[in-house]
Amino acid sequence: GMSVEEAQKEIDTLNKENEWNISLNTKEHIFDSDDKKNGTIYSQSVKPSTDLTSKTGLDEIEDLKKNKEGKIEGTIKCTVYSSEKIYYSEIRGMNAYALAEKLGIDKSDTSHFQGIKENGGSYYDLKNIQTKEGSISVEELKDESKAEKELSIDENVCITYYASDFFYWESLDSFVDKNINDIKCDTYQYDLNNEKKRKKTGKKESLAKTSLVSDDCYSFIKDAEIVVMQTVAEGEKLDTSKGMKGALLYEVREKLTFAGKTGDQVKKEIENKTKGWEDIIVNIEGGKEQESRKVIDVKIYDSEGARVNYFRKGEKFSITVTTEPIPESEAVPPSETVPNTPASSTPSYTPPTGGGNSGGGSDVGH
Repeated sequence: GMSVEEAQKEIDTLNKENEWNISLNTKEHIFDSDDKKNGTIYSQSVKPSTDLTSKTGLDEIEDLKKNKEGKIEGTIKCTVYSSEKIYYSEIRGMNAYALAEKLGIDKSDTSHFQGIKENGGSYYDLKNIQTKEGSISVEELKDESKAEKELSIDENVCITYYASDFFYWESLDSFVDKNINDIKCDTYQYDLNNEKKRKKTGKKESLAKTSLVSDDCYSFIKDAEIVVMQTVAEGEKLDTSKGMKGALLYEVREKLTFAGKTGDQVKKEIENKTKGWEDIIVNIEGGKEQESRKVIDVKIYDSEGARVNYFRKGEKFSITVTTEPIPESEAVPPSETVPNTPASSTPSYTPPTGGGNSGGGSDVGH
């Protein structure tokens, strides 16, 4: 509670009365926005009322000892309140709201507390601190090697933070099968005097083109821009001010078609659209013999084996392409061979009973 000057006088008196040589170290400081405390002592390395003439009392103090003449010498360390400087270590990990509270900054003053409407983190997450020396980034504040670096607090300080309008649902709606362009919801901000109190902006915003929506999704049934999946169940609470890992909704980027296409064409189209994706498996029912046949159906199964009407990035899907069957007239038993006969001769061939193997194909007899 003493000023540095008052404490120094106390030390000077002790030194003079006892012929000691004790110095006072007040280099360390701790921040407090109260100007009345500025320059006063917050803590000291020697407990108050310690008897320095007692061997027991002196032995407990690391930086004081008796010299050869039996006189006490060394250093008493004191930490001093400062309203002008703060160590990076004192503010590391704080969001912008807590930092403004600590520094005593008026949060309604946009020249010192400035929200930016861009994505980058949760609401009130710190982007940087502007000072007369320049900008200090969050990454710099997190650097442990710079923990004892000092930040000057003056009229130039401005805290910049993320403050994009956000969506909040006490009970989430179901958006599946809706067109993404038709989904509009209330937006919110936080009260500058209460970081936990939400308030409506009075505006509704479309969810389309927001980070809550992903279009890494295809379907053979649903049209483009139709929502086919919702990752948080209907009725659940959702607060997007805290950020969100992954998308809330998946919309169809493109409705694919298999009409008039062969099995090989459909398979290649799916593979081209999902390059870089993992766990998308495409099979043509019947194997290679069916690849050139026209497709009559495409079935999509999720990782649980349930049939679904879409496939998307980031999850396992199995896609089965079904083609037209090979006509019996084109089927040839796998054991059948064609004799080498002159072009002018007519081969004698009698198909086996049952019409041959429907799994193979040959132009024998045509």
